[in-house]
Amino acid sequence: MCAAALLVRLSDSPEGATAVLRAGGALALLALWVSGAGSPEVVAAIDDKLAAIDGKLAATHRRHAAQHAAQALCELVIHASHSHDRKTLVEQGVLQPLLSFAAPPATQEALALALDASSDASLALDASAEVDKIAWQHELRVLAARALLQLTSAPSALRQVRESEEHRARMLQEPSLLQALVSLTALDADTDALEEAETVEWRSAELVRESELKAEVKKHAMLTILQLSTTSSHAQLFLQLLPAMPLVRLAGIGGAELQYACARLLFLLARPASGCARSSQLAEAAAQPLVKLCAVAHIKVQYAAAQAVERLAQHTEHGRHVLFDAGVLPPLVAMLGSIEGFTQQSAACAIRQLSMSSTRRYLLAEPEPLRAILSTCVNELGRRPPAGTAALLGAEQRGRRRGPEPD
Repeated sequence: MCAAALLVRLSDSPEGATAVLRAGGALALLALWVSGAGSPEVVAAIDDKLAAIDGKLAATHRRHAAQHAAQALCELVIHASHSHDRKTLVEQGVLQPLLSFAAPPATQEALALALDASSDASLALDASAEVDKIAWQHELRVLAARALLQLTSAPSALRQVRESEEHRARMLQEPSLLQALVSLTALDADTDALEEAETVEWRSAELVRESELKAEVKKHAMLTILQLSTTSSHAQLFLQLLPAMPLVRLAGIGGAELQYACARLLFLLARPASGCARSSQLAEAAAQPLVKLCAVAHIKVQYAAAQAVERLAQHTEHGRHVLFDAGVLPPLVAMLGSIEGFTQQSAACAIRQLSMSSTRRYLLAEPEPLRAILSTCVNELGRRPPAGTAALLGAEQRGRRRGPEPD
């Protein structure tokens, strides 16, 4: 137990993590974690042997050692500064432990029972230990989610780009990795439990902290999925799992970093090589989130969302139809009035692609969008030619190929 605790401290820096990895510490930590949290058969066998030594105390020490080993593994991955080290960790089997660390721990009911039991003096010690264990599990989940993100981090040198792509492709071969990450993005705070706990200040603080940690796990999982989506060889798997991701919710309340990740993910999945059927499937899943993302106040999110709309609108008439019907035009029109040139240009380019629609182009002739497009043409052709030209082409497309009027 003491050795595992020391390894946690040593792994909490790039230099220390490198030293532990070079000494074969990752395999030792994996073995130690398995001994404390592996299969029930393995744990039971070890407990039988420990019972002959000091019974409950020895088993408690084993569990604490496994907890320290889990934390040290996460720190090792987070502080592994070389791509070779991250590749080695994946080959040694670190992904499945990290996924198990990040998985939801004991239910909220278990925490409530432990808190209630703490009022009984005879159960106070065990209840306190249970509360500490649950709190530690929540902290470990955040560490594990950060570690998974670190494994997919972008290379610092251009020559490592291909190596990084190969490494991500290798990670995606891990059974259920992407499915587990998608499930982590769907974590929601237990609002009912929070409301019930409002009258008990210290309990409410525990639940609020749990909610904050869930948000951290969700963010890291989403960013990890974004990094993995740069690997085009698994595009079909991403599309299959996309409906399981709460993209509309994340786009609405996720914060700028998470919202940007959503927009970039949709942009990457809309690669031109995805095919018509996949493009239509993606448009149906992406339309509502993109409407919300285009309306976000953060200009970087707006820019990424408009790029995703432009790319999706390039592929099929069905995709353009779905985007129009979802209501993507009003936020794009609002973006034309942005003071940021690149945001304005991205919106104009998206509208230009939408104007290719043969069934919904008439919507661009409504007073508000038409006024905004013409205003952009007049104001920006001299000041920002790319934005003005894109808007002009959108207006010209509307005039040259007039679509059917609404019923």
